[in-house]
Amino acid sequence: MKAAPQNSAEVRNWLALADTKWQFFDEAIPQAGNSREHDQNVATTSENILDAMDKLTALYTQLGCK
Repeated sequence: MKAAPQNSAEVRNWLALADTKWQFFDEAIPQAGNSREHDQNVATTSENILDAMDKLTALYTQLGCK
């Protein structure tokens, strides 16, 4: 997705955000179950990833991508 030629600056920004959130999620997963705070980090980060991907879906739809 990052290399798609039709990506706008906004799309690239949202892709970067999703990537950052994914890295945080990947680091948080092994700590899940250790404490309520860690579990909350996993839940919050997964929701943030979903939000970013929903936004990307809308942006790609506006661009006419299928």
